[in-house]
Amino acid sequence: MKKRPTSRSPADQQKKEGRKPNDAELAGSVATIEQVRPKAAKTQRLVHLLQTWLCDESGYDEVTWPQLKKALDQERTNRGARRLVDA
Repeated sequence: MKKRPTSRSPADQQKKEGRKPNDAELAGSVATIEQVRPKAAKTQRLVHLLQTWLCDESGYDEVTWPQLKKALDQERTNRGARRLVDA
């Protein structure tokens, strides 16, 4: 069976390179999301949530994400499942 080539998103490439997106890349992401005009109310709420997350500079996610990854991986280990999040 042939393996299909996979395309990598900029976020995947950044993860592979071990770097965080810069301000220009984040601004581009925000601009892209701001252009989305969904018709469904549920989708509008999701877009608003994403905009809020992208604009958040509190540092909460940088502190919380490692703790969440550790808890998720521990729970999956306890249940005999593979790791959910790669290191």
